[in-house]
Amino acid sequence: MKQLTDNDGYDAEATPSPDGKRLVYTSHRADGMWLYTMNVDGTDPLRVSRRKGYIGGPVFSPDGKWILSRAWYPRNPEEDRKLEEMFAERVLRPTGMDIEIYMSRLDGSDERPLTSGGKINFAPAFFPEGKRIIFASNRGAKAPGQYGLYVEKTDATGLEQVSFHEGFDGFPCFSPDGRRLVWISNRNAVDDPRRDLNVFIADWVE
Repeated sequence: MKQLTDNDGYDAEATPSPDGKRLVYTSHRADGMWLYTMNVDGTDPLRVSRRKGYIGGPVFSPDGKWILSRAWYPRNPEEDRKLEEMFAERVLRPTGMDIEIYMSRLDGSDERPLTSGGKINFAPAFFPEGKRIIFASNRGAKAPGQYGLYVEKTDATGLEQVSFHEGFDGFPCFSPDGRRLVWISNRNAVDDPRRDLNVFIADWVE
């Protein structure tokens, strides 16, 4: 085991590049929350994101040329104040935020939103073919705490809901061959469904 970062803030949510040479991760440093990449030995940290906001959950595309992440960017002075207060207190409170899925190149350029609509969208992952993404969202929720899995093309078209559990489904990820999907859910909860989460796996059928 080797520690890769030495920051007094939040360094987490790291995922590897397809070739295994770089990591992308979220870091709370330099008075903000940013996406960084670095070598797998912790050297050569580079800041990727260019806009200050609540940002995280980054993953590489299968070809290693793009990064997916979730983000909320302030749109007015009041939201700027809210964000700065969270950073100063080092307490993130995403309640009330419209969190969307964004895609950018490795250097943070050409950033574009893939979702819209004023809901909480998070935990994005690419399909192995790299032309679609899957993510969790409460856009169809009928009650607080309900999140389903959604699929969309990387050109932000073709949105489709693919899980309909009236609870929490989140953090989806495909097997490398795209034949199996794994995710977290509170379905079949024995105790408190807010905390009783388990890992599920299923065949993916087009």
